[in-house]
Amino acid sequence: MPVETSFANSFFSIVTTLITIGVGLVILGAVLAVATYFGIIWYRNRNREERSLDYVLLQVAVPRDNEIKIDAAEQMFSSLYSIHQGGFWSFLKPQDHFSFEIVARQEDIRFYISCPSRLKDLVEKQIHGAYPGAEVVEVDEYNIFSEEGKVAFAAMKLRGSNFHPIKVYKDLATDPLSSITSALAKMQAEEGAVIQILAAPATSKWRAAGKGFVGKARSAEASPDKPKFIADPKTIEAIENKTSRVGFNVTVRIVCSSPTYESAKIHLDNIKGAFAQYASDWNGFKGDKIRFKKQF
Repeated sequence: MPVETSFANSFFSIVTTLITIGVGLVILGAVLAVATYFGIIWYRNRNREERSLDYVLLQVAVPRDNEIKIDAAEQMFSSLYSIHQGGFWSFLKPQDHFSFEIVARQEDIRFYISCPSRLKDLVEKQIHGAYPGAEVVEVDEYNIFSEEGKVAFAAMKLRGSNFHPIKVYKDLATDPLSSITSALAKMQAEEGAVIQILAAPATSKWRAAGKGFVGKARSAEASPDKPKFIADPKTIEAIENKTSRVGFNVTVRIVCSSPTYESAKIHLDNIKGAFAQYASDWNGFKGDKIRFKKQF
């Protein structure tokens, strides 16, 4: 066999072996990455049921002549953010969350907060700090369902980036809560509805993304060669205003129960429609996917 042919075969064999090893390492790395990802998810949620059973439900009622300004709630949420758990290993621990709930039955609308039992005192103090005349009472779990009732439900999330703001009470002509309670007030006999707003303290990543967007927009505008306008001044101001505050990861859930699925769906659509008032030029609410969703 010629020397050149033998060398070529040996070189080809070595290259093939290296490629095979490289592909194997890539596959192994991908498998390890996937296994690590699901391992972290399992570790974070290994005590999920136990933790969920350690929640208490607080019913909150304020006097009818309540004259506390709406921005008192903003101060309350800023204080509740103190439960945020930071640190290098924080990604292995789920953040504690609160559930702010509005429950409607026929001629009856009530407000609740569900929180871990160990945070009950903190939550009560923050509510009384923001609303001195509020009555906070621990109660049993409510039930809006009936044996023969049908259920329609949905989840909502932001349609845009987290740092893009929605409309807030300062941007609206009327109390935004009145539109929501108006939709809830339409419950008839054997009907009920719940709006759950689940909130957990968010990391600072969303704020960094917003500040990065503002910095990029201003740099592009200030370019002496070819200035570009990525966003108008109002958008930049709105993002700066939002990123100056603390943030929560939020999911909105809506559940409606009625004797027929058609009427439950009508109530669901009415409540979802009430959230349209928060839509701004930059952000708003849209439907979120629910895995294994099945209407009953």
